[in-house]
Order: sequence, then C-alpha cells, then structure tokens
Amino acid sequence: MRFAHVHSYNNLFDNIVSQGIHSRSYAQVLIEGNVFSNATQPVSTYGFVIPDDSPINPTGDFEPDGFANLGATNDFGTGKNNITAIGTFTSVPYTYTLTPLADVRSIVTAGAGIGKI
Repeated sequence: MRFAHVHSYNNLFDNIVSQGIHSRSYAQVLIEGNVFSNATQPVSTYGFVIPDDSPINPTGDFEPDGFANLGATNDFGTGKNNITAIGTFTSVPYTYTLTPLADVRSIVTAGAGIGKI
C-alpha cells in the first residue's frame, strides 16, 4: 500500500511468497487480529520492493519506507517481519469487533470464495 491509512484486521494471509502487508511510500497501517500462515515476511515497511513484487524491474524498485502499528495481537506464524518505522496511526474513528485469533482462519475460509458473500 502507498500514501494511505489502512486498518487491516481479522484477515487470513495464507501461503504468501513475499510480503503479506507491505506499507511503503509513507503509508500507515494499523494491523490487528490477523493470521499469517506460510508467509515469508508477514509485515514490511521497507520501501524497497523486492523483485517478486516488481515484475517490471526484476532488480526491484526503491520507494520511501511506510509505517506500521501493531495494535491487537496478530499471529505471524514462522515469518519474520521487517518493520523499519512505527507510525502514529493507532486508532480508527469507527467501532469494530476483533475475532479471536483462534477463530480467524475458520471464519475467513467459511465466508471466502465464489457464492459465499
């Protein structure tokens, strides 16, 4: 994501080759209650875009770093985060309910896919 404020919560990131959430170009992301499974790098704020993520330039592209705030607990699995900067986006102007981490996978997969909306 770039140049934005994003609230990512109650998501399942499964089998992610590179970054699950990649905040760059000054974007700020509040990350809460997400589950990452088989994600090499669950969260990154490093501006450099790795070649897997940059098909036009196989050597990668540079952008300014983004910011991340880890709000409620997340399950990052065995992946390693690359958070280079913490931002100021720590709350949102709406109410929401976090799903217990143990239930995120089953709830997301039960509602994902064709004809399930």
